[in-house]
Amino acid sequence: MKTQPLREALADMASLPDFLGCALVDMQDGMVCHAVGSLAELEQVVSYSSDYWRLNQRNQPVFEGLGDLRVVVLMHRAGQITLSECGKRMLLVLVTRRLSAIDWERWKTDHTRLATLVNQL
Repeated sequence: MKTQPLREALADMASLPDFLGCALVDMQDGMVCHAVGSLAELEQVVSYSSDYWRLNQRNQPVFEGLGDLRVVVLMHRAGQITLSECGKRMLLVLVTRRLSAIDWERWKTDHTRLATLVNQL
């Protein structure tokens, strides 16, 4: 089954310290393809968070001078949400207790691996 390695990669990411969850979300409609984590209502949080990405895409001419959107970080009092494009039509959404919980070098490696797995589906 092609989805099993993808699910395992997400589970590995969600098991990192201070990670409350991670998910792959369809960037067109916000549908959650797979979510893993301990945060209550994780699927709703990641789906609704993807609205920020779609808002930028709908208003792309306004942001044209800044180039393509790469990463969105939403900072809340008790945690952060990080969104990034991950393969064909997918967003990777991470929910962490704090932004510093993300090891950005590891994130780049894990992100590339996840994008490859998404594109193989």
